[in-house]
Amino acid sequence: MPRSQHRTGGRHQRQRGHRSGDCIREIRTLDEIPPGGRARIRGHRAHGAVRQRLLDLGLHPQADVIMVRAAPLGDPLEIQLDSSLIALRRAEAVLIDIDAVSD
Repeated sequence: MPRSQHRTGGRHQRQRGHRSGDCIREIRTLDEIPPGGRARIRGHRAHGAVRQRLLDLGLHPQADVIMVRAAPLGDPLEIQLDSSLIALRRAEAVLIDIDAVSD
């Protein structure tokens, strides 16, 4: 089922996207980057202590990250931010909106 048709709490979830001319570009999240992929953080949808933890780790908007690898069962994810390696739960990575960056 497409993301825009999921139901949450009896309400339709709005499709997240950016309209550019006639095409809609889906906003991607950090958990969707393949190993070795690069991305730039657009923003967070986390709140409270989780948001503060992500910001404390250096995951600020406009920061460039590289997906290093995912654990065999998919959780946690290992990302590189500058010279630091950070392990994130997939549930936290889903809350970080990104733009793909080409080499």
